[in-house]
Amino acid sequence: MGNIIADLEVETINPPRIQLPMTETGYRSHFHEIGTIEAYAGGVIEFVTDWLNAEAKSKKWQKHVEASRQGELF
Repeated sequence: MGNIIADLEVETINPPRIQLPMTETGYRSHFHEIGTIEAYAGGVIEFVTDWLNAEAKSKKWQKHVEASRQGELF
């Protein structure tokens, strides 16, 4: 399809703009070739769920989760 692209936007709603594994702002715009996500097994919801799960395994996100549990004084 060449240079034709689509935009998938992920944004938290409740609570608004809370940090996600792939974005610190609660919003992420992801450009991709048209049909890429639609061809993904399970469609858009499955794609975003798998993306969240994969990013949640990162050391940065794990550190964030741990800090959130314990709270930070400084």
